[in-house]
Amino acid sequence: MDFDRIRERDREKTRMNTIRERLLFYGKDMRRMEAEKEKIEMYRDRLSIGASWSSSDAVKGGGSSQEDLQVKIIDKISECERNIKIIELENRAMTNAIEDLDSDKQFIIRHMWMIKGDKRFTYRDCGSYLKMSKDTAQRRSDAALLEIFEKLYLIEGGEIDVR
Repeated sequence: MDFDRIRERDREKTRMNTIRERLLFYGKDMRRMEAEKEKIEMYRDRLSIGASWSSSDAVKGGGSSQEDLQVKIIDKISECERNIKIIELENRAMTNAIEDLDSDKQFIIRHMWMIKGDKRFTYRDCGSYLKMSKDTAQRRSDAALLEIFEKLYLIEGGEIDVR
């Protein structure tokens, strides 16, 4: 086998492993963002329900306890929105790289590499869902991982992260 081809294949494996690892963290961040959005909805529901339940009479010259609760809930909503914005900013490059893939590659990336554990698809599962062979699904997965790598990293200059 050709020496250059062996080196290139090893480089590609390393690049794919790098993207696989980053996709796991990206998937966790997306799940955290969804959890933050659910918290916001819960807090907004509490805010609208709690506003009509008790009187707003001031106690001992200060604000009412109901107003204090409303302010705390609004602060929690603001904190959740801030967390969502941080997650979006940190993952913008990965999101754009995934969105640039075709639909089959996006499906494979989302169902194989962004999920950890029992819910994760295999090459065979992806192939049967996308009506292609297991080997074709594996080749498409490898191509998608390398395509994401090329969008996120500069190939020359020690493979520097462009974020």
